[in-house]
Amino acid sequence: MLIRYRYIFYFVIILLAFNTLTLIELEEDEVQALPEQMSIDFVVPHQFPLSLLSPNREIHVAVIFDGNRVEHARALIATAFVKTKSPIVIHAVAPVAEMHRMHLLMTWAKDVLHRHNDFLFWYDNLACKEYAGLVQHMSHPRIHFMTHCKIFLSKILPINVSKVLYLDTDIAVVGDLGSCFHHQFSADQFLGMSVDSGNICQRFPSACSWPIAFSHIVPPNLRCGEVPKLPKASKLTFSSGHEYCPLSGEQEPLQFNGGVILMDLAKMRMQSFADSYVNVTTHTWRALGCKEASWGEQDFINNFFRIFPNSISVLPCGCNYQSSSIRRQIVCPHQPISIVHPWSAGMKKALQKTGSNGVYLGLFRYLFLSFSCIDCPHERILPHNLEVAGSNMSERSILPSKYEDISRRMVFTPRCPHQKEVRLLLEGEQRGGQHSLGQTVFVITRTSHRKRFFLDCQRSIDMQSYPYIVHVVIADSQVHYVEKRQDLKLNSQGFLEKPNLVLNAPAAVLQSISEFTGQEPCTMCGASPPMCDTIQDGESALVRASFRECYCKTPFPMNRLFQVAHKNLQNKTGFVIYLDDDNLLADQSAIATLMSFVNSQDVVYAVSANLGRVTPLLKNFGSSQFVRGDIDTANLALHTRNLKWTDWGSTRCGDFRTVFSLSRNLPVTWPLSRDKFIQSSHPLRSVSGGHGKMPDYPQLTVVSSAYHVGPRLRPQLEYLESLCTMKQFSLISKVLFVWNGAPGQAPSVRNVELLISGKNSLNNRWQMILPYIFTDAILVLDDDVRIRPPGIICLHSWWMQHPYSLIGPFARRVEIDRDTGQFRYFMSEMLHKRPRERGRYNIILPRALIIHRHWVSLYSGVGGDLLDYVDNQEAHCDDILLNALVLNASRSPPLRVALPAGSLVDCDDWGRKTRTQGYHGLTDQPGKSRQQGRNICADFIFSQVFGDRVDDLFLTELTGRCQLHGDGRPQSNELHPWSDDVSHWNQSFVPVQGIDTTECL
Repeated sequence: MLIRYRYIFYFVIILLAFNTLTLIELEEDEVQALPEQMSIDFVVPHQFPLSLLSPNREIHVAVIFDGNRVEHARALIATAFVKTKSPIVIHAVAPVAEMHRMHLLMTWAKDVLHRHNDFLFWYDNLACKEYAGLVQHMSHPRIHFMTHCKIFLSKILPINVSKVLYLDTDIAVVGDLGSCFHHQFSADQFLGMSVDSGNICQRFPSACSWPIAFSHIVPPNLRCGEVPKLPKASKLTFSSGHEYCPLSGEQEPLQFNGGVILMDLAKMRMQSFADSYVNVTTHTWRALGCKEASWGEQDFINNFFRIFPNSISVLPCGCNYQSSSIRRQIVCPHQPISIVHPWSAGMKKALQKTGSNGVYLGLFRYLFLSFSCIDCPHERILPHNLEVAGSNMSERSILPSKYEDISRRMVFTPRCPHQKEVRLLLEGEQRGGQHSLGQTVFVITRTSHRKRFFLDCQRSIDMQSYPYIVHVVIADSQVHYVEKRQDLKLNSQGFLEKPNLVLNAPAAVLQSISEFTGQEPCTMCGASPPMCDTIQDGESALVRASFRECYCKTPFPMNRLFQVAHKNLQNKTGFVIYLDDDNLLADQSAIATLMSFVNSQDVVYAVSANLGRVTPLLKNFGSSQFVRGDIDTANLALHTRNLKWTDWGSTRCGDFRTVFSLSRNLPVTWPLSRDKFIQSSHPLRSVSGGHGKMPDYPQLTVVSSAYHVGPRLRPQLEYLESLCTMKQFSLISKVLFVWNGAPGQAPSVRNVELLISGKNSLNNRWQMILPYIFTDAILVLDDDVRIRPPGIICLHSWWMQHPYSLIGPFARRVEIDRDTGQFRYFMSEMLHKRPRERGRYNIILPRALIIHRHWVSLYSGVGGDLLDYVDNQEAHCDDILLNALVLNASRSPPLRVALPAGSLVDCDDWGRKTRTQGYHGLTDQPGKSRQQGRNICADFIFSQVFGDRVDDLFLTELTGRCQLHGDGRPQSNELHPWSDDVSHWNQSFVPVQGIDTTECL
């Protein structure tokens, strides 16, 4: 059941809900107080007149938006002020930072429109993130969390607001809102919505994977439910099913649109609507096999009506006239229109002038441009002709005949007759099954001087859509990188930062940890160094059993940290998950998904984990008997009341002792499928190595450069800016941008360190950077390459294993021509068209390259003749010089790496294949022979660097490989011949048709 949301309502002039979460700082070896649950703090409105206690005079309107939709919200509200006679009370749920611009709108309405009785009240959108977190994991990832917020307005708005009209921000008001706000509900009704006039779920019901509870009787003289004169909807195609074409008198699916909702908040609170909504949504999601809802909250609320059909009242279509929809004339014939809703797609068309689709899109454009800029200079305001703004307008009917209103043709069809797959799944639906959404989850993490591992671990918690998480952190010494947090906080990246409960271990525990070396199994049990966790191969089963017994008796004082954490949770209610600081929660929905299935305090929940390999093995999945070595506490979740059954102790093997003890004293339940992971190891953990004394992973610095102000520059800079805020990882120390153009044309860039060279030289990106870099690893990127985070992690993983090799995905080779005795440059070694060349290479291009700072220093120390040659030779040979220097000094080949699928965007390739005018790089200059220039360059540079010592050019065909579909971790630590990687290498690239133009141009 949902947690009881407890609010203390204070009367100042308003009854306003707020609750403050307090965490008491822990003293050593003391128990720290924790809240039973978390809630939100609301921004207190600056005024709230007592007349608002009666909604009969004022019209209450709710809008929900973030920083990207402020202007849309202002335009919407301004049109409401222009067209509505009654005073309007605006309830804005939005970031606090946007309050100023909305208050300018209120001032404009007062001064220009002479509206003196309107009010604006503000609610921090932290509330949205909290409540949306209960259902967000069940909708498609593209659905923004704020779209779920509207459904929880009965929780967010104060109790003396008993009725509200919610409006999406892609809306314009063209008539008085009173006709919609004063719509009358019957005794059981508390939600008013208009019929959705789209046609996807009508023509292709199987394309909609969530239940549609209502149908309507198709009227006469239509074709497949469409107006015959309009373009056929059958041009739409969906891979998920066949077209449905009903005849007159037959039933067709009918949905309600969530863009406008009239809410009787008093009834919703009285009937615990929010709790019922979460319950119904969760039960259906589970019955559907955890299918994501493509339309998010609109799917959820239509499914809610399947269980509570009497709660819906059909609003007149003019209260939500969907002007972009193909069926608007069918839904809304000859009816007055008050609210125009062109949908986001139609709004985009209207504002871009890419289509009119009737008078209303043109009207929306007029209203948006007029009213979104009410505080702009006067010349930016369009001519103010309010008569255009929809007075007494209605849809011009083009129907072949008249018919009764669609609400009279509605039929309640809870068994979803048009959705065969949905219907079959719902036959096994069990209503009333419990879940634990709303319960607190305590994530216990022990950490030890591994700042970056820990911060990444903590980010994986903050990225959880589930709001009710407390991160319990216990360190084995004094660490300064753990931030104490007492409250939920919505950060700039849109994630809900969770409270941290930071605990300090007693002095005796810290002393034993300081004496721990990690080598005890080697000295006490004869384990094999350096890991000290195994013995030599070939030993007998008896010897190996004896070793395991000895190993589990060796000291491991870090386990005592869990005892400190347990002591602080012994009187608290919630569920516990153990998460090491070098592990991550697998995805943003991991905890919410788990809590959707957890339904008892008296069992131990077992799940799969991806800790380098999937545990447990398939043959052991679902078993009530745990197999040693195949499962540990990363696979478990338990209630705080069962912490008494843990058995961590102070020696090794505490994981398995705890697992065994829990399974012996509690029933074991496997709530999720084997392919649903709650935890995964950090992708860089396997490279760092070590048991009990694993070091932190090293960071890298990103370097890129440009010399020309053109259409390619801004996408490059935006990409570099995005790397500065990689959401989940602390991998990147800083980003440097070397500007080789005119100093006066240097671009402005956020969070990126700008180096202005004063001279256009390819040497600058090697010679200028070292004083500004404090990492050994340097990732060099050309301006036409974008590597997504899994690709960066992949390259860095291989660099950590081969730190003095040049690492990258683009390779070439230089060989001696046996006929001429000259060095020759080959550009085709990776193409599958020439298999006889076997993919041999000895050069890695700095289009995308990880390099050790030592080699950058080597390049910087090269004599002036070679550097001048690089600048004067038109084939742009700094990469050939770099590779020749490293080959000669290291006497070993570089390493080409096949990146994860879809992790590499090649804008140069995109420009060629799309024939984008003016898009070419240094490799593609008109009228010049690239191959000839590179041959000349390779011969000169290799002759200078190698001299007469050309015994070996270190050609290789071995490559590194990362998991094709993964987060960037190596597939194995072994190298593979190039011939094994051709398909993998091709899949590393984002296909040209999949590249967003804005990424490159």
